[in-house]
Amino acid sequence: MSPRPDSLPSDPAELQRIVLAFEAENAELRVYVGETPETWRPRFARRNDGSFDPFHWSIAFLLATGYATRLWRPVLRGHAATSDIIAPIRDTTGVNSRLDDAGVAAVAKAVVAIRSYFMPQRVRAARI
Repeated sequence: MSPRPDSLPSDPAELQRIVLAFEAENAELRVYVGETPETWRPRFARRNDGSFDPFHWSIAFLLATGYATRLWRPVLRGHAATSDIIAPIRDTTGVNSRLDDAGVAAVAKAVVAIRSYFMPQRVRAARI
């Protein structure tokens, strides 16, 4: 599942704002998850009933994996080293998905596990 080029903004300034917002969020995520992974939680919209709406966050997460499909393949399809660590995220992609605090914690735990899986590759790349 990769984003279609025609779904991106045509205005270069708007696209730049989106990229900068993504980079800022990514930097915050790297620092926060790196320092206190047990307390990090994704920011989901809250529904009127008090539950959390993970739909847009989860879809965006999965779409972003489309930019490096070869690297993400073991996570997306399961692998001996990854099992099915992405399941809590994948399971929240329904339009009517709702999460309670435990569900949010499960998604956070999946993100931390995915980060841990990719960390050796990131360390190797940083040395180059």
